[in-house]
Amino acid sequence: MTDTDILTKPFNTSTKRASTLVLGIGNILMRDEGVGVRAIEKFRFLNLGNDVEYVDGGTGGLDLIDIIANRRKLIVIDAADIEGPPGTITRMPLEDLLPPFDCLSFHKLGLAETIKATKQLVCAPAEIVILGIKPHDTKSGPTLSEPVNAALPELLLMLLSEIG
Repeated sequence: MTDTDILTKPFNTSTKRASTLVLGIGNILMRDEGVGVRAIEKFRFLNLGNDVEYVDGGTGGLDLIDIIANRRKLIVIDAADIEGPPGTITRMPLEDLLPPFDCLSFHKLGLAETIKATKQLVCAPAEIVILGIKPHDTKSGPTLSEPVNAALPELLLMLLSEIG
């Protein structure tokens, strides 16, 4: 394989992948900052369809490009600086994540840059939805706060609605 082949080969076409990806983002060592990953841990055992894949994205950034490339739909679950009390869940279109609202996630470098990169590489998912959850406590610790944990059933209903 030549350098030119590497640059022109489409992302992740060697195996069949689910067309819908549910991606949990967050740092599980920082309580509610890890809500995306904690949600994936709970929801991945539910049978929400054969064409749905769940991925723990951790605090990854650009290393997630290949995972999200060429999906029909990407649903991201993450802590977000949104209006309302802790545990509030908001469905955000991609436009709310990209500039001028580039800092909804608590991550310094991550999802917004990854999505921008997929657009530049012409492998962005056809539809991208962010389910943002207002955190209560992002101090060091392995468990979700009570308000955020109590919001998980509502989050599951929103996820089911998104999956269809």
